[in-house]
Amino acid sequence: MVNKDDLLARKFPRVESKDGIDIRGRKFKGPPTKNATVKVGQGATLADDKVFATCSGGAVLISGKIKVLNIRQISGDVNLSVGNINFNGLVKVTGTIAPGFKVTAESLVVDMVDKGAVVKVSGDMVVAKGIINARVEVGGTLSADYILASRVIVTGDILVKNTIHTSEVLCGGRLGMTKSDAAIRGGTIICANVLYFVNLGHEEKKSSVSCGNDPIHEMELRRLLAEQGGLDTKIEALENELSPIKKNLDKIPKYKCALEEVGTALDNLHIHIKKLVKAKETLSDQEKLEKVDIAIYQQEKLYHEAADRRDKLTRTIGVLTKQAKLSAESFEQLEELQKQHLALAEEIEHIREIIRESRAAVDATIKLIVRGHVSPGTDLAARFSKRQIHESLRGPLQFYETIKTRLGSKDEIMIEVRSL
Repeated sequence: MVNKDDLLARKFPRVESKDGIDIRGRKFKGPPTKNATVKVGQGATLADDKVFATCSGGAVLISGKIKVLNIRQISGDVNLSVGNINFNGLVKVTGTIAPGFKVTAESLVVDMVDKGAVVKVSGDMVVAKGIINARVEVGGTLSADYILASRVIVTGDILVKNTIHTSEVLCGGRLGMTKSDAAIRGGTIICANVLYFVNLGHEEKKSSVSCGNDPIHEMELRRLLAEQGGLDTKIEALENELSPIKKNLDKIPKYKCALEEVGTALDNLHIHIKKLVKAKETLSDQEKLEKVDIAIYQQEKLYHEAADRRDKLTRTIGVLTKQAKLSAESFEQLEELQKQHLALAEEIEHIREIIRESRAAVDATIKLIVRGHVSPGTDLAARFSKRQIHESLRGPLQFYETIKTRLGSKDEIMIEVRSL
């Protein structure tokens, strides 16, 4: 809990690194340093490289931004007496999120998450005890004592003190375990960066561990590609439905132009017939009268043919115009779907770029470190290769992906192991 005007953080000037010596006496060059970037969100302000609270609340770090959030305190469990929680701030629960209840918040501190609970947190989440048979999504980092029979998706780092047991865990950052007897016992672990385990695997419960790929963004990419496929299907169906209509609608200007020409021809024929009728009134010669009658008959025939043509064109234009009005909603829907498809394609490319950057940022050597033992039957996967452990291994060990050069055949990418 912080109060208004409290100092939350201070940015110190960049200090150049120095070269050093490792425990084996080998010299190594100090890594390059850079100026830290300080970002603030709601409830915080930056002044003279210092971050201050602009209101009272809970200080958190979400997506790299320092914020001060409103706090909702739940004394006891989230159950029927409290109901589901959807709070734009920091939620503190002194008890358990009971089976079947949902909590959505920016940040969450809770004692335990019980069976069937659903939790979505955009920032960080701290669980004093464990997560049991629950579904948890965290946009920041997650800290818990243990994870049991749960599906956990975390964009940032995960720190577990004791055990991850028969769970599916997707981690967009690093995953580490702290206690000396901590272990992964069954389930699937997929992590974008380095994993630090004490004990890995169980003889009776198979464990699968993957490191080096970004599971969060790859899962999002698969979802977006599936959504794009659905849009493709809808767009294709609408285009097939509207294609013949569009072809007919494209003819409307041509029909209107023809209608104008027919109208002009009718006017000219009408004028010509009137002149012939008037001229007939002045004639007395029978032969000339017969010629004028024939001319009038021919012109009237042409007039009736043109009038029929005019009526047909008018009806056709009317039908097509009505069809256009009836199809307007479908054409608008097609245009909207095409806009969504374009936006989705841009989002897919953005996610792919994040994945490429993530892969480039991951240490190409260190993938997985185990301080205790690795049980036989454990499946390991790195970015380009897989390996199953067939016998018990004792740590501390480092697993890493390397290229194995073979004489007379193609080079092979393998997961190697070495003692630390």
